[in-house]
Amino acid sequence: MFSSSSSSSKSSSRSRKTNNRMAPREWCIEDDDTIRECRIHLYRRSCGPLVAYHWALTFEWQGGYKATYEALDEDSTLTDRWKEGDVEKGSDDGEIYEWYRYDTYTAYNCSPQNVNSKARSLRIGNMCYNSMSVNYHEWAKALAKRFGVTLPPGIAGVIRMIPVPHYFSDEVTGDQDMQYN
Repeated sequence: MFSSSSSSSKSSSRSRKTNNRMAPREWCIEDDDTIRECRIHLYRRSCGPLVAYHWALTFEWQGGYKATYEALDEDSTLTDRWKEGDVEKGSDDGEIYEWYRYDTYTAYNCSPQNVNSKARSLRIGNMCYNSMSVNYHEWAKALAKRFGVTLPPGIAGVIRMIPVPHYFSDEVTGDQDMQYN
């Protein structure tokens, strides 16, 4: 059964190497290729006075190891990053925010190395940020899709008013045709 109370020695040695928050565009080398059961947690937090939410995915493996993946708008570029551990409280432009678990998807078998590789290879990462179509909501949807997880409709938290360019629409939205949430 899935338990988060124990920790393997491989996980402990990796913790010493990657136990700090990673700056955008910096990726730790994830050498844990052991495939095991994993839960995927979808978290959201407010984006200040805007109507949108920021989304992050936390992967939690048997043995208690967790890694959180998210994308940010950095200098008008959608920049992806990951850190070891769960989501954290923080501040954005002086506003304190808290994360809320939105949903959990269970019983996926994968390795931390596999998740890291798939997250780094998303085409939407490092594109010019656009709040309507190339944003952290779409990045989270694209990563979840790589693991067979379809996030609920309307997850973007914003009304899409422009079509997603066709050259990445299948990865971003999961459909060839534009859907309006």
